[in-house]
Amino acid sequence: MIALPSFRAKAPWFVVALLGMGLVAAILRLAWLSDDAYITLRTVENLLAGHGPVWNVGERVQTYTHPAWFWLLALARWLSGEHYFTTIALSVLLTTIGVVMLAVMARSGRAIVLLLLVLLGSRAFGDFATSGLETPLVTVLLVWLGWIDHRTPHGEQRLLPIAFVVGLCGLTRLDLLCLVGPMLLAHLRKDRLMAQLAQVLLAMSPLIGWSLFATWYYGSPFAITAYAKAFSPGIPKGDLLAQGVRYFAHTATHDPLTLVTIAGGMVVGFAVRDVRGRMLALGMVLGCIYVASVGGDFMSGRFFMPTFVAACVLLARWLRTAPPAAAWFLGALVVLLVSLSGKPAWSQSPAADLPIAAEHGIVDERRYYYRGLGLFSPKREIPVAGRMSRALARQGRQRPILLSVSIAGNMPFVAGPQFHFIDTWLCDPLMMRLPALTPERWRIGHFTRGIPDGYPESLAFGDNRLLHAGLRRYYESLRTVLRAPLDSADRSAALPRLLFGSNIDGLRDYVVDEYRQPQRRALALSDMATPAAVGTFWFDDPTVRCIGRGGLRMTCVTTQKPQKMIVHVTRLVHYHFVFRRNGQEVARVELPTIVDPGLPPRGDDGDMLGYLQGFVGLHRFEVPMPDGPFSFDAIDVDVEHPAGIQAALGSIVLER
Repeated sequence: MIALPSFRAKAPWFVVALLGMGLVAAILRLAWLSDDAYITLRTVENLLAGHGPVWNVGERVQTYTHPAWFWLLALARWLSGEHYFTTIALSVLLTTIGVVMLAVMARSGRAIVLLLLVLLGSRAFGDFATSGLETPLVTVLLVWLGWIDHRTPHGEQRLLPIAFVVGLCGLTRLDLLCLVGPMLLAHLRKDRLMAQLAQVLLAMSPLIGWSLFATWYYGSPFAITAYAKAFSPGIPKGDLLAQGVRYFAHTATHDPLTLVTIAGGMVVGFAVRDVRGRMLALGMVLGCIYVASVGGDFMSGRFFMPTFVAACVLLARWLRTAPPAAAWFLGALVVLLVSLSGKPAWSQSPAADLPIAAEHGIVDERRYYYRGLGLFSPKREIPVAGRMSRALARQGRQRPILLSVSIAGNMPFVAGPQFHFIDTWLCDPLMMRLPALTPERWRIGHFTRGIPDGYPESLAFGDNRLLHAGLRRYYESLRTVLRAPLDSADRSAALPRLLFGSNIDGLRDYVVDEYRQPQRRALALSDMATPAAVGTFWFDDPTVRCIGRGGLRMTCVTTQKPQKMIVHVTRLVHYHFVFRRNGQEVARVELPTIVDPGLPPRGDDGDMLGYLQGFVGLHRFEVPMPDGPFSFDAIDVDVEHPAGIQAALGSIVLER
């Protein structure tokens, strides 16, 4: 029990209450949803609509890295029937619970005041107390871990709940095991070790059960984002480490209090005689090493949140018995560090939260998205789930719309289940198993992959049309696992092949043979002579040819001398036509088709189908021919386009 007279003597109730209410007000002032949160929320919507926990309907891929948060969010969304305020309310509730538990652990009024000042001054804590990501749940679990270690009796009575919460941490983010794993080891004793390990496995059954389920349902115990960022980035380790150092430097410049708090927690943890405190400090060191080794993150401060909360747990224990002089010193240090990082964002008007320039690919993500997704933003616009799909259904469109865009958050959420997105950054199950296309040019958290030839057509028409034989063999196992019925014999045979890498050599051969030097695809010009209807989608017409990174070569039986060339192609692309005779270039023309598609219609009676036909449908263009007569027997077609935009050719008609 807290001794109230002593508490009043050290810190009057109104001071603690004032700071506590101030912290809640600051969290609400900064409340927002990140664009990445909508990756999870799209999956939540698909689950509640009966499509399963998938991002693209019909393709079982785990695009969320936080299963515990996903299912908690899905439950809250199901109960409320609304996603935006529900996600923010759940985040605020969990963060508040974590702070209250932290305050109770601190006991001393002076310690509580200092902790509240630290939380108010940490930019990372304020930014990610909401955001729609898993950090509020991480906060509760880490404080709960410290609570159990502090209040539960020694021995196996403590081991079981510790192991249970450690398992929940891994279920929330698997990489949290680096942080909390050493603390679990500290509670194991040499005697009866096997019995204790059996109890640990039982206590961690939620994590183990989920891993088994994910392996069976998704074909992997790991989220596809783990392949995208950790397993298959294709970036030299030294370059990632250098970026990780920049991540530390960025936080030290813009949020020094967070890093100093982490360092202080480590010092306190290693200084105490309690081995469990030392092991938690060791976990913090391992967590920081992990952050540096993966290159940090593109969201400023986000990856430091778990170690920051762990540091607060250690400081809460230490501060309750720390001498008054130390407390005064720490209070002054907090004020100094906050002043060095500028005026706190929660003390400014919501209208002041505007995007600022990225530094080494690291950005203040909250400021970047607050204008549209901030709780108190005067320009707030809450995305409506599936609005575009419902509009298409009203217009009679039944087939899926395939879009190749490197945007995995808000836009796919609004598009809804009728849209299949080929995402080259995070979510595609085949491409995220490939390395980054340009390892010398990348942004952290956004490693762009190249789309293999034949892959868009495979997704559009349901069969395996990949051109590279090795990659085609690998994808056959992958697509069977991801798309075949869960109880089918073919899937049961393909799952172990995928898990144990039976066809992995085919993927590796593709990377060596063609990935960064793709082959030019040869076609007969006569096969492309029938004009396609304006507005035709490439994913509806199998005669339309997608133009891959290697380009196309259209061959003629006899040499041609045209005066005019009419093509049907998709927009938002810069086309290059190179005319050749006997392999030698004889002429070259360009066709820019860059247009501003504008925003999609938002009204219930808007022409969504017409908008998409203008955006990704085929359109007729007359190609300006070079001056002077010339003849050729082949045309090379190459493209320049924004990352993720799919170029397609419906026809080439030559006129004399």
